[in-house]
Amino acid sequence: MASKPKPKNIIFFHPDLGIGGAERLIIDAAVGLQNLGHKVTIFTSHCDPQHCFDEARDGTLDVRVRGNTVIPPSLFSRFTILCAIARQFHLILQIHFSELRALSPDAFFVDQLSAGLPLLHSLYPSTRVLFYCHFPDLLLAKGRQKWWKRAYRVPFDGLEEWSMGFADAVCVNSGFTRGVVAKQWPGLVRGKELEVVYPCVDVREKKPANEDVEREESLVWRDRDILLSINRFEKKKDVGLAIRAYAGLGKHGRKGVRLVVAGKILTLIYPSH
Repeated sequence: MASKPKPKNIIFFHPDLGIGGAERLIIDAAVGLQNLGHKVTIFTSHCDPQHCFDEARDGTLDVRVRGNTVIPPSLFSRFTILCAIARQFHLILQIHFSELRALSPDAFFVDQLSAGLPLLHSLYPSTRVLFYCHFPDLLLAKGRQKWWKRAYRVPFDGLEEWSMGFADAVCVNSGFTRGVVAKQWPGLVRGKELEVVYPCVDVREKKPANEDVEREESLVWRDRDILLSINRFEKKKDVGLAIRAYAGLGKHGRKGVRLVVAGKILTLIYPSH
């Protein structure tokens, strides 16, 4: 009989463990690994108990806030990326000289911000690093039509690509993102295989006190086929694309299929008829 794999000590790094798609993915990945018997510790520079997912505040996960005492998230509502990088360096150095060695990390799971990967590699060369790329930060930055903004971003854009090269493996959240990364950084793709790890969705039924609500939710999640779009309702998320794709299935293609568009403000349900 094959023996069970030895549990690993896995360390997560996330810049701000609030409420969002990236944070939900990190929470789910951490809980999933923990359920498999691994020891999971999440380090973050910010986690507000009033604005985070339940697992980050109810003791389900070991979440430790570090590296938030010297550098603010921004300076006069500007220089956000510079502050984020400095805060990540501060976090890594602070825990390196205090608690990280005692955790004996077997692997690091880093997402969103790759700037600290060379430092982690230097301090823990034998510890494997997974970087999860939600989307290239350089393509998310606003105001690039201004020359001074483009000039300001040049070193950070170069750092993003260079630092990602220190990861042992790079994952992306969709085939679309993989295509964008491959086009933006062809050198990185040649050196590593980009694996697609889709964000998961917990479809387990909850039992609210209102039975009508429970019955309505059950009807949504028990359909045979569901197309689910979860986004903030803002222009760049292009919720209309999901609706057009659903319409493009045609009458017969939509038979038995339900499109659920869920967001922060409202939920729209388009039944198969």
